Amino acid sequence: MEVKIPTAIQRDFEHLIDLHRKHGAPNPMKNTNNLIRFILATVAKGSKNPGSREGVLLEIMGIVPNRKAHNDYRHHYGNPDEIKLCERFWKTYQKLEGLSGTPSINFSPDVGFIMINLNYFTAQCDANNIEHLDLTSLKRALIVNKAPLFIEKNRSVWHKTMGKTFKCWVFKK
Repeated sequence: MEVKIPTAIQRDFEHLIDLHRKHGAPNPMKNTNNLIRFILATVAKGSKNPGSREGVLLEIMGIVPNRKAHNDYRHHYGNPDEIKLCERFWKTYQKLEGLSGTPSINFSPDVGFIMINLNYFTAQCDANNIEHLDLTSLKRALIVNKAPLFIEKNRSVWHKTMGKTFKCWVFKK
């Protein structure tokens, strides 16, 4: 698919990218193509996840259909293999969290969220003789994870017990 962007909007996007470079952003974009892809992915994600921040954004924009079906959370959406991989990941997460004498793999200071460093997760699997999952496939699957809902990846989280910052994947419980 090819989308033609009017020149004025293109300039607005370029200005936004320039502001990202100069001042940073929670989700900085390197160029307008990345920004447009991100915006389209956000719209697509919002169409599948009513109640998510993306879904709320679509409601604010006034492009949510007036149908009950849209308001139903779409757990079944996605590649079946990725859904199974996510289910295996969360079962392993629960197993690791349930081990006594093992530090939590949830680094979140907020009880409403789960924040996991995937390298630490893998190390804890190894340390406890639990088969861990292929990280490349897992990362691809977790991005579309619905329950717990994927929020973002690579958020810097300070772990006060370990005294250092970790890059974590964030999920809403």
